[in-house]
Amino acid sequence: MQRQGLTLIELLVVLSVIAVLMGITFGGLTRSRGGEGLESVASLTANLIRQARHTAISSGAPVELRVRENAQGRHEISGISQLLIHGEQFEDSTTFAMSDLPLGFAGYGFPVQASHSWQASSARIALLRRDSDSFFGELYYRPPAIHPGEDPILLVSIAYSANGDPLDVGLYPPADPGGEWRAFVGIDGGPEAEAPIPLQAGSFTRIGWSYGDGRLELLLDQQSAATIQWAPHDLSGTHTLQITFGSDDPDHDLGIIDNFRLMRLGANNPVLLPVGIEPEDDYRLLITPDGRVFSPDSELTGNDTTDWIFGYIGPGEGLYEEATLTIDAVGRVSIYTPLQKPPGNPDEEN
Repeated sequence: MQRQGLTLIELLVVLSVIAVLMGITFGGLTRSRGGEGLESVASLTANLIRQARHTAISSGAPVELRVRENAQGRHEISGISQLLIHGEQFEDSTTFAMSDLPLGFAGYGFPVQASHSWQASSARIALLRRDSDSFFGELYYRPPAIHPGEDPILLVSIAYSANGDPLDVGLYPPADPGGEWRAFVGIDGGPEAEAPIPLQAGSFTRIGWSYGDGRLELLLDQQSAATIQWAPHDLSGTHTLQITFGSDDPDHDLGIIDNFRLMRLGANNPVLLPVGIEPEDDYRLLITPDGRVFSPDSELTGNDTTDWIFGYIGPGEGLYEEATLTIDAVGRVSIYTPLQKPPGNPDEEN
């Protein structure tokens, strides 16, 4: 049965965003002047980054956070948003034209040797704002007890436009029983993010993928396994969204998939910055389920950091002229202003 309504995690995310908005509205942020407003914005942004990282880890899905200029020329902070486009637990044997669905991860599962397609309504298609949003998908897979042969196993194929190649997620079985399985995500005949995956007969393994900003990443048990550069489809033609499950190979036992979900990682509920406080640039972070932080252009690794700089451009009313947020690869944040010591020891928030 297709999931209806909101999960507890999604409800908590919504309540957290509402709480932040109420804190801004009633806390007088928009009435702050000078250094007080600048410091308030920096503190708010740092807290949102920490909250986004906590949400990504607890929900098992990436989170985006942005600071950007809107159409009216005002700057705003937006996020945290995880919008479910489609979720499937394969509980209705009638829907999937099968008399008996196999035992899955949570209830029933779907045998990969079969095939079933789901077509989005026009309302769901409208959610695909590919120009600015990222996407995340995942499923659970249990391999067959008997070696399935050497042919690739297609788990799910996602078509975003009628004139573009679908995004495929699947597995390369080992040449011999007991050998190494490999998971992949990519375009048929094009580049693929591929990595070894430890599979055990009778056990489910979590396979995920995320993409946005020209990046396509393969996630295995919520850990990054491979990343490639990937340009999204051109949606200027006929819009569609079709998800096809399975390989349509009834002659072989290819295992079971379960608990599929596809999410749009948008950025909504924007909060306007106080007049006179502007970021040095438009900023964007993607926090993955394993807690890693990406800047728009490159992954932060090791001791690397990225700086978000906010400046006050009012008529000299404030104590500070500039505030800098320093963010490292695991999401730790420090705030620096000219009246404070330079960043060097980000405050621990893990």
